[in-house]
Amino acid sequence: MAFPFNWYRKRPAAIGTSPKHISVKILHSFYRSSQPSGENDAVLQQVDLLARGGFDVELIFLSSDDLEAGRLAKPLTALGLATGWPQASLPDSWLNDANVLHIHNTFPAMSHEWLASIDIPKVLTAHNYRAFCANGLFLRDGSRCMDCVANTNFQAVHHACYRQSRLQTIPLVLQQRSPRSLVHLMNNCDRVLLPGEPMQDTFRGLGIRNTQVLHNPVPRKDSEPGSRPLTNEWLFVGRISPEKGLVNLLDIWPRDEALAVVGDGPQRQAAEKVASERQLTARFLGQCDSQEVNQLMSQSPGLVFPSKALEGAPLVYGEAMQAGLPLVAAEGSTLATQTTADETGMTFSWSEHGSLDSALTATRMGRPALSNRARQVYLDRYTPEAWIDQVNRIYEAAIANHKRSTNPSA
Repeated sequence: MAFPFNWYRKRPAAIGTSPKHISVKILHSFYRSSQPSGENDAVLQQVDLLARGGFDVELIFLSSDDLEAGRLAKPLTALGLATGWPQASLPDSWLNDANVLHIHNTFPAMSHEWLASIDIPKVLTAHNYRAFCANGLFLRDGSRCMDCVANTNFQAVHHACYRQSRLQTIPLVLQQRSPRSLVHLMNNCDRVLLPGEPMQDTFRGLGIRNTQVLHNPVPRKDSEPGSRPLTNEWLFVGRISPEKGLVNLLDIWPRDEALAVVGDGPQRQAAEKVASERQLTARFLGQCDSQEVNQLMSQSPGLVFPSKALEGAPLVYGEAMQAGLPLVAAEGSTLATQTTADETGMTFSWSEHGSLDSALTATRMGRPALSNRARQVYLDRYTPEAWIDQVNRIYEAAIANHKRSTNPSA
């Protein structure tokens, strides 16, 4: 029996000049449109790049807007998470011509058991830690939390980790503990792709071995770094929510430094209140388009990243590298680890007085060298050309690996 939800298909125009002769089906469950998602944007961008790179690519997807609208969709989704039945599955004909199935987000309605059983080469991109953590962030009450992997994932029910609801957390926990878990699907894929080395280290520590890093691509912008004069205004780009740490940042932000805040979210009013009470020089710009963000990045001394979550690899890092923009990242975040490894900025400690001030000063003084290093990291790792070349090799390896596993004597 199939879920009573609508599947959709989208095949971009074939605009590549050098056909790869690989048919790729991209499978994704889109997050609801009321909540902006960098993951949704990344998937759409990658589908477009594959088409431009000469691949025969088709996007097959579910929409969470359907799940929110359907009268029985929510209880059936919970039932599917907890039991694996009924399964959300495609008509077989939709995958008949596929050389590779590239899976992105499966949450909440796609059956891992069904996906694992599909007998074609499969790769999966993990954008978060949903396989191990109910909220996907390893974060609780503003602090790092690994209770579910260190003890038992029933801790998530106790703490109401998904949408602050114990009832809604239960199906997630049951699915994680079942043979139909996301880990089961990962172990039945030829490759598990992760958008950064820190995330790969975490996955390997949790027992996922067939991993490979594939950084999210960032399109080239018209303007080159250094083409605009710098301002004195630091930059924050992201959702204004607890895990992003903006309110905490404003609590310790130096009064003699200016900050531009791009984004929106449930804590915007609280952030504006802190900025007003402390009489900070802070501009709240709301949502900005990519051109506006790029202009701000090209003129700022640095991007401040105060996130407290163990995120995958936020797209904003690659965008900052493209703009030659150094980072000032909070210790403990994924980007703090990445920034230190890449030598593209400074880090600060929440617990050490004056640490943020020192990091801002060091970034401003060292900006020319940090900017050059950031730009080189972009050219080496984040260009569309570099991404196409790497993903082509990943698909070819997955096809070869699947052939060996299904026909060892060949």
